[in-house]
Amino acid sequence: MLWDTHCHLQDKHFRDDLEETIERAKEMGVIGVIIPGWDYESSVSAIEISRRYENIYAAVGFHPHDSKNYDEEKLLSILDHEKMVAIGEIGLDFYRNLSPVETQKTVFRRQLRIAEERGLPVIIHTREALEQTVEIVKEFNVKGVFHAFTGSEEDAKEILELGFYVGIGGVLTFKNTRLPEVVKSIPLDRILLETDAPYITPHPHRGKRNEPAYLVYVFNKLCDVLGLPPAELGKILIKNTLEVFRIETEGTL
Repeated sequence: MLWDTHCHLQDKHFRDDLEETIERAKEMGVIGVIIPGWDYESSVSAIEISRRYENIYAAVGFHPHDSKNYDEEKLLSILDHEKMVAIGEIGLDFYRNLSPVETQKTVFRRQLRIAEERGLPVIIHTREALEQTVEIVKEFNVKGVFHAFTGSEEDAKEILELGFYVGIGGVLTFKNTRLPEVVKSIPLDRILLETDAPYITPHPHRGKRNEPAYLVYVFNKLCDVLGLPPAELGKILIKNTLEVFRIETEGTL
């Protein structure tokens, strides 16, 4: 039994087969999904999908790419839904700079403040900006997950010292990646699994649309890397997910 802690089921790539996608995930042992937003509209869509399924939950927020369009009034208007479990995905992305750097920082801080005030976990996106991201997070009393982690042991240590979890996805299955060795340095009780679907498709389906059913490939690789039986590791990962997102029951899709 697995939780996909980061999957954009509201993305246009799932528009024509959302029901079938969820059924395939169930068949592969996925029992829960967290859908993060990247702007107001996608956050609302995440909530709408979460209403239809027992074990799908939403996160709401403005991705750094969309921080130039930040609307705090709209964000606050959707924070109280019962299936909303986190602020995210939020952070800094200096790889593409689709929003000005200072705007990204300002909006990141605004959303971290909201999370702190509401006692909500955060889902953090950082690309080519880890040092700056960590420094800003230190300004606030928040916890959560750095998603889609692909960094070094030193990077992981910085994240762990903040009290955050580390989100591991499809990159773990790629050839010529150092991530398997890095993952060995991360405590088991601080790892979450994710697909980031429809992106970062794991081997052997690279080049295709990613989806929650493919989480099993990441999970199997993690079992191999850590030398743990699936039943044991699965229980740990479920416990981690329920703790970070403060979900009370394992449930099912």
